[in-house]
This record gives sequence, structure tokens and C-alpha cells, in this order.
Amino acid sequence: MRGHRLVAVVILMLVACFFTAGSLAQTSLGGVKGLVTDSSGAVVPGAGLTLKNLDTNQTRTTVSNDVGLYAFPSVPAGNYTVTAELTGFAKFEGKLVLRVGQEVTVDIRLAVGTQAVEVTVADSTPVVETSTSTLYDIKESARIETLPLNGRSIATLFALTPGVSREAGTTQVNGLQQGNVQFLADGVSIEDKYLGDFTRVSPAMEGVQEFKVEALNSSAQYSKPATISYLTKSGTNRIHGSGFETAIQVDQA
Repeated sequence: MRGHRLVAVVILMLVACFFTAGSLAQTSLGGVKGLVTDSSGAVVPGAGLTLKNLDTNQTRTTVSNDVGLYAFPSVPAGNYTVTAELTGFAKFEGKLVLRVGQEVTVDIRLAVGTQAVEVTVADSTPVVETSTSTLYDIKESARIETLPLNGRSIATLFALTPGVSREAGTTQVNGLQQGNVQFLADGVSIEDKYLGDFTRVSPAMEGVQEFKVEALNSSAQYSKPATISYLTKSGTNRIHGSGFETAIQVDQA
């Protein structure tokens, strides 16, 4: 009996570790959600929505529910288009830029019309996020490449965020004691447990897509008051070389 109980306990521990690892690996991902309505403001259920990554051509689909709400969870940072279609309404298409760990709300209003008519919105990214009170700063790859550096470590860029300082190889956010800042790379903890700071091994500057510093009211999904996370670059469907650039068609089947 004791042997069976021991095996059961081990299995439960392995399952718990599996789900914990899965949840931690998604902390650098964001999400897109919103409400679908018609021109009168009434909710529109059953609308087909598609979220497409412009860099990889990967698409995700969903349908607005009975009260017109839709959601795309666990979305990596990147450039996207969101489209909405329903018989009897004009097709909606909008563009947005999703940053690392960002949750954006894109409300869609469908106009009455035929499927041949399209309503295109140049930029659907909301100016102000109303779903969170977290004070954060995001720097994307273009700014990372142009900002002044004293060395080739990404940690030297953290201090460019107001409230963040780097002294004697340690990071402090708004005066918090050493060890009160969480560090994540692609959702995985990279904290040096001995120093209570950023790991000594970091990726090349050219390999970082963007990083985010949550300096105040860090989300409850994180274990510490302040969080610094970065996202490494991923592949796209375009080959870059000297003098040529070829688009690769991806089979979505």
C-alpha cells in the first residue's frame, strides 16, 4: 500500500510541475480581446474573427460569443491584423502592434453591407490600456539597436527606464531591495539565485526583439513587486541577404 501511495504522490508532483512549467512559459505572451457590435451598438454574436501574424503568416480564428465578446489568449509579440466577418455585414480589417506581455482590447464595429465591401482600419492599437494599472516601459528592437550602450549587455539598457538603476552589477527598481525584481526571458526565469539579480549569461543584443520593465503594480501572475522580461527574436517568412529578399509562402494546411 505504501508503495502505491508513493507512486501516486510522485505522479501528482510530476503533473503539478508540468502545469507549473507550462504556465510560467507563457508569462511573456500577451492577448487580444474585444467586443463586436453593429452600427447601432448592439452586440453581434457568431462573427468569425481571424488574427494573423504579419511576420510569420500564422493565423488563429475564433467566433464572438452570445454577448459579442471574443479573445485570443497567449499571443506572442509582433505585428498583426485582426479581421471580422459575418453575413450581411461589411468585412472589418484592422492592424495592431502587440508588445511583449501586453493585453490589448480592440472593439470592433461592423457596418451593414455586402461581403464585397471592406472596412479597413490603419491602426487598431488602443492608445491607453484600461485593463491594467501596471506602470511599465517597453523598448523594441529598433530602439535597442540605437540607444547608447556601455558594453554589449542588455542589462545596461534597463537603467534607461525611469526608476531603474544599475549599480555594482545589481538592478534596483524604485528603491526595492536586492532580490525583489523578477527577470524573465521568453517567460522563463533567468534570475541568478545567488546574486538575486539578472543572470550572468545573456543573449546578444541583436537577438533581443524587445524588453519590458514593470516598475509599479506588477501583475499578480508574477511573484515579485517588479518584473523585467525580454523576448528573443523568432524566425519570419522572409529571407534576408545581400541584395535580395525572397518571400516564402507558408502552407497553412
